[in-house]
Amino acid sequence: MRLSVVIVNYKVRDYLEQCLDSLVKALDGTESEVIVVDNASGDGSVEYLRSRYPEAIYIESDENMGFARANNMAFARCTGDLILMLNPDTVVSRCAIAGCMDFIDSHDDAGAVTVKMISATGAFHVESKRGFPSPASSFFKLTGLSRLFPRSRVFGSYNLLYLDEDGEHRVDIFCGAYIMFRRSLMEKAGMLDPAFFMYGEDIDFSFRLTKRTGYGNYYLPFPIIHYKGESTKRSSMAYVRAFYGAMLIFYKKYYGSAHSVMQLIVKAGVVLHGAGLYVVQNVKRLLHRGGEAYRPVRLTVMLVGFGCDDMADLAELARRNGRTLDVQCSVNADGLHSLTPIVVKCDYVVFCREEVSYDDIITFMNKCAGKGAELGIYSRNLHSLVTSQEVMH
Repeated sequence: MRLSVVIVNYKVRDYLEQCLDSLVKALDGTESEVIVVDNASGDGSVEYLRSRYPEAIYIESDENMGFARANNMAFARCTGDLILMLNPDTVVSRCAIAGCMDFIDSHDDAGAVTVKMISATGAFHVESKRGFPSPASSFFKLTGLSRLFPRSRVFGSYNLLYLDEDGEHRVDIFCGAYIMFRRSLMEKAGMLDPAFFMYGEDIDFSFRLTKRTGYGNYYLPFPIIHYKGESTKRSSMAYVRAFYGAMLIFYKKYYGSAHSVMQLIVKAGVVLHGAGLYVVQNVKRLLHRGGEAYRPVRLTVMLVGFGCDDMADLAELARRNGRTLDVQCSVNADGLHSLTPIVVKCDYVVFCREEVSYDDIITFMNKCAGKGAELGIYSRNLHSLVTSQEVMH
C-alpha cells in the first residue's frame, strides 16, 4: 500500500464530504486507503458518507476522544508506506498529494512534509510552516509582535514569515491539518500524545519526528484549501487559553523543572493578548450594538462551469437561505484565466465541482489572494453550496 489517509471528523459532515470528493479524484491511480474516524458526531455523518464513499474505512467512536487519540486509533490500522494526516475541512489537489509523495521518494532525509494552506479567499495560512515554539517565540505570537514584525527572524520566528511561502524549506513544526510522513518513523517517534486534547499535538509530533528519528520536516509550496485555519480562531479567547494549555504540556514534557519559568513567559503573553482582545471585542460591540453580525442579503457572484439548470438551482438555494444572487459573469472551465481582473468586484467565485477540477479551483484561488472574493463550491449532484461561512442545501 502506497498511502494511508487519516481524517478525524467531528460534526463537519458537508466539509468532510467535499474533502473526500477531492481525495477520490486526487488519489485516482494511487494505491491508497482512506480511514475516517468519527468522534461521536451524532449527526448521521457516517451513514451519509458511507453511502457515497463506501471504499473508505469508517471507525465510529462512542465518545469524543480528542484529536490525538482518534488519529492514533486510525494509525494503528494504516498499511501504507506513507501516512497523510488530514483535516476534514480541507480541499486537496492531485498536484499536492503526488508532489508530496514524489518529494519524500526523492529526498532520503525527508521524513515528513506539509503544504501551503490557503483560506477560502486565497490568503496564506501562516500556520502552514512554523519554527520551534520557544517561550520567546510563543510570547511574540501571543502579544501580536509576530504580526507587527512578520519578516523579522526574531519576532517572526514562530510562523517563519521571513521564508518565502512559495519556496521549499526545511522547518521545525507542522500544522496538523496536513502532515504526510513515513509510517516507519512512528517506531521511533511514537504516535500523537493524547495529553494534547485539541491543540499542540501537531507541535509535539513534529518535534519528535525530527528529534527522535534524525529525518527532516519540509514545507512544500503546493496549495490546498483549508477553510477553518488558525487565523479564523485566534480572535477567540478560548483558542488563546487552549494554546496556552498546550504550550504548558509541551514545556513540562521537554523542559522538566524549568517549565515553570516558561509558564510565566507564556502566561504574560496570554494576559497581554487577552487585554487586547477585550478592547477589540468591546469596540466591535459598540459598532454593532443591538444587532447580529452583518450578513449580506444580496451577493455578487462569478460562476464557473455552470449550465442553465445549475444556475437556476443555485438561485433557488440562495433564495431558501434568504439571499439573492447578482451574477456578474458566467464562464466555462476554459475561461478561468479571464476572470482574475474582475474578482475584486464580487463577493464569491462559485465553481461547479462536476465541471471544474479541484486542481484548477485551488490554483485559481491561490492567484486571487488579496482580491476580496471568496470561494464557493457548488455540487450539481448534491444540490448544495459550500463556503467557509455556511453550507446551503
